[in-house]
Amino acid sequence: MKRFAAVLATLAVLGLGAGPATPAHVVAPRPVPSPTPAREDFWARFLAEVEIVKVPPPKPEPDPAAARRIFDMSNRERRLRHIPELTWWPAALKPAARAQTDRMVYRQKLYHNPKLRSLLYSLHIETIGENVGVGLSIDGIQKAFMRSREHRENILDREYSLCAVWVVREPGSRMWVTVVFGTAL
Repeated sequence: MKRFAAVLATLAVLGLGAGPATPAHVVAPRPVPSPTPAREDFWARFLAEVEIVKVPPPKPEPDPAAARRIFDMSNRERRLRHIPELTWWPAALKPAARAQTDRMVYRQKLYHNPKLRSLLYSLHIETIGENVGVGLSIDGIQKAFMRSREHRENILDREYSLCAVWVVREPGSRMWVTVVFGTAL
């Protein structure tokens, strides 16, 4: 009988016996400790000693190999149609192609150079045209150029003989492209 009473007492403690009992699986919430002066002092000292530095985002980098690839793909399209190839145009790289690409990257906006015609005199050329693009790959950007009537016309225009290309790659992200076409005087 003593054993039976002990078993009943154990079951009651566990909440398995008869009568009102709290289930054993219910756990009372732990009280949240209030901040102590020692804990507050630790964080105050920690924050006073830590220098918070704002890290600038990675800087976009020029990609000359990608620029050359756009140039080569444009000439391939011209060769397929028996159009004379474009000549690499270093004089237009900085004032036209690079300047426009840098402006687009800075503003994070794709747009044509509104002052493109003003470069005619300074670059000693007769006509000028421009393709701008942004995308994840050079192949994708060139395909988009060829699907667009206006961009394709620039690439295949028989009057254009010069070409400058500037490509900037954002780390792990997009590529910004400016292609400038010209006709020598």
